[in-house]
Amino acid sequence: MNKPAAIPDNVEIENEDESSRRAILAAMQRILLGQPQRVAVGATSISDLAREAQVGRHVLYRSPDLKDRFAYLRDKAHQPTAAEVNLHEQIAKLKSEATSLRELQSRTHERAESWKALCTTLERAINELQEELRQEQIKTGRLTRRLNGLKAETGPAPIIPLRPRPSPQHP
Repeated sequence: MNKPAAIPDNVEIENEDESSRRAILAAMQRILLGQPQRVAVGATSISDLAREAQVGRHVLYRSPDLKDRFAYLRDKAHQPTAAEVNLHEQIAKLKSEATSLRELQSRTHERAESWKALCTTLERAINELQEELRQEQIKTGRLTRRLNGLKAETGPAPIIPLRPRPSPQHP
């Protein structure tokens, strides 16, 4: 390169003899200053440079000094600052935390669903037991009424004394 790697200035562009190189230098200047006319702002590929310069890519490859200069300036312009690096690290940490929290939420949801199913099973068991109890209470009520009816017909039940059991005798 004749000149240190810097964004081409208007004097350098005007002093270039070859029209395709002049177009490439002007396109490089517009792209790197964020003022392209034919490609989107932020476009930084070699193909973007060729489109901005309105030349074929093969023309850029015949001028490797300009292609390399553009790549160098593009990469130099996009080196992150310490604050950007710090922000990227924070973003990575937050993404990791978010992933962990999503996993925890998923496990918690699975446990909640398991408890919900268990509660449903227990509720059914309680309902069945309550129904059995109700049926037994009805039977007990019938038997009690029947027994009371028998007592009324026959009078009080006779008391039968219990004899003490004989104690075993040892020789």
